[in-house]
Amino acid sequence: MKRVKIVLPVLLLSCAACLILAWQFFCKWKDEYRDLHTNPYKNDGLVIKWGVSGATNSYPWIDVWVIYDGIKIEPDINFGGLEDPKLYFKDYDGDGRKDIVFQDRGTVKAIAFFPSEDDAPPRFQTLRNDQTSG
Repeated sequence: MKRVKIVLPVLLLSCAACLILAWQFFCKWKDEYRDLHTNPYKNDGLVIKWGVSGATNSYPWIDVWVIYDGIKIEPDINFGGLEDPKLYFKDYDGDGRKDIVFQDRGTVKAIAFFPSEDDAPPRFQTLRNDQTSG
């Protein structure tokens, strides 16, 4: 009986410690996930819309644009033709700014977005396009 009195509190403390560590890991993961998948340029007018065809939803695409002085500015890259792609916002080219990365298992399409500054309109720069048609 004495052994049960010692083991039970140790077991409860171990479970509590595991729950605390799991909660901290989940909160950190959730923040990193949200940071990776949230449009950082939304306040600069960058719009990203997902689209799927009626035949299959395993090949979705995204439309990317920004409106500047009533003109729709789009990148010169087609964000489609990838099977089960993921959309990320991460520093792809190492310049300290988050880039738009659309990729599946082996194909990457990445662009940099530069919001308007002073009198310069916003612009896009293609960083990588593994698939030039489609």
